[in-house]
Amino acid sequence: MQLMIAAASWRRDHRVIRRVKTCFGGLSMSVSILMLYTATAGIGFVLMLVIGAIVTIISWITPDALQDWLGKSLTFGKGGRFDGPVAQAMALKALATGG
Repeated sequence: MQLMIAAASWRRDHRVIRRVKTCFGGLSMSVSILMLYTATAGIGFVLMLVIGAIVTIISWITPDALQDWLGKSLTFGKGGRFDGPVAQAMALKALATGG
């Protein structure tokens, strides 16, 4: 149940981060066109490295419901644990359906 609440709050709280990542995705497509069809491949390559680094850092610091589930799972869990395999499966189903 807590996992479902955490997933819903993540979707609600991190709209800005999702929009920033979407903008960087569009920017990376533009830079790839710049690299393919113009003579500025060096500039495009550097821009792709910068965009990749920024998106990686954003992904690294953004909380993720799947990472929380893995941290609680019976096999990989190091933090809190699920009460059993049924509770773990129900939390995974809730995570998969988004509810």
